[in-house]
Amino acid sequence: MKLLFLKKIISFILVIIITSCFAGCENKKVDLQETPEPAENGPRLGLYVGDDGCFYLDGKKFYGIGFNWHGGFTMANDRKQRERLPDFFAELKNSNVPFVRTMLGAFYDSDVRFYFEDRDKWFDCMDYFVSLAEQYHVGIIASFWCNNAYTLYAGEDFIALTDPYSKACTVMKTMMTDIITRYKDSPAIWGWEIANESNLACEIDNYYDSEMKSENTVTTEMIALFYDTASKVIRANDPNRMITNGDGGLRGAWKSLKTNKSWFPKDTEEDYDELFETFTPGEIDTHSIHYPSGESIRSHVERSRKMGLGLFIGEFHSTAGFTTGFTDSAGTEEREGWESIVQQMIDADVQLMCHWCWGRCIQQLGDPTSVEIGLIKRNGKPFYQNYYVWDRVRDINWQFFTEGKNNASEYWDKYGELSFAANNSADRQ
Repeated sequence: MKLLFLKKIISFILVIIITSCFAGCENKKVDLQETPEPAENGPRLGLYVGDDGCFYLDGKKFYGIGFNWHGGFTMANDRKQRERLPDFFAELKNSNVPFVRTMLGAFYDSDVRFYFEDRDKWFDCMDYFVSLAEQYHVGIIASFWCNNAYTLYAGEDFIALTDPYSKACTVMKTMMTDIITRYKDSPAIWGWEIANESNLACEIDNYYDSEMKSENTVTTEMIALFYDTASKVIRANDPNRMITNGDGGLRGAWKSLKTNKSWFPKDTEEDYDELFETFTPGEIDTHSIHYPSGESIRSHVERSRKMGLGLFIGEFHSTAGFTTGFTDSAGTEEREGWESIVQQMIDADVQLMCHWCWGRCIQQLGDPTSVEIGLIKRNGKPFYQNYYVWDRVRDINWQFFTEGKNNASEYWDKYGELSFAANNSADRQ
């Protein structure tokens, strides 16, 4: 009891110190107990989840397939790549791609340091990226991406993110609040994602890099507490948009790993019910899955709808890619694998899915973190982009549009003038 009391005293003092240090970063007070109600008047921007577990855009059910573009925002910090960003956005618009999933946060602790040491430059880059998304009518599922970037910066173990008064948690809340309040009135922001694939670390020893103080194995309980805190920060600043946990693959043995750190027995349908409940605490209204197996997709859609949760397939690729290493990217096996998984998602009524990654050959050298296949040599041989993915994404979105399932163009016609860029010095080139 004495140790617990001492820890609380130390944490309280630490919060005061950290808050004063970050005063110049416009850190706003966040009341985690109060959740604003969605605005009854005015636009409801971005995607949101209805009580039926379905995604809506401006009052209509929305179906769409997009691309992951992890390094889009970071490209704005490089002079040569910044000049090319409009071309990337133009190709997305011209190919009927309604949204991208991208990082609007931190991947490394150096990114967090960049934010605190040069906030003006940080937001100059992000402002430019968001303003281009507005200009070219491309929605953004904005991910804060790496949770351990906060702990590395703070010099703390991951468990610090379960303590709202820790330095790492204070850093996280400061950045999230600053980013959300800056862009919540932009029609380009379609949703928020807490982190990328945090669930994969649960109950796995030494999952994170050894440079991070990893004295404790990350547990399901830790991630749930982290999600709870982060989701309340997001909802306190944005009452409307979808909030997804960003979870990766479901691993198939979550309950066994949690209870006895074993990969057997495999999860049952009841275990998946508990998993969905556990990883969507607080204000999270959307469960994320990466690389789902085809036979499980329908049951996961039904489960999420029953629970009133949206289901976001945040990453997927051809199942053949995992066996061929993408070396035969134009081959029949990979193409059929990609077509199969996409058709299974469409048949299961998945509304929101995002291919990893996007880009054509000439774009590979522009952003290697974002484009998986392109003009780059591996083992001395060219590595070519599978063009059919790009073409099929365009065709699928057009199909959704003709079926009345994709109202993105109507949305932009209605809210395109509500531009962040127009109100914040649009010309940032």
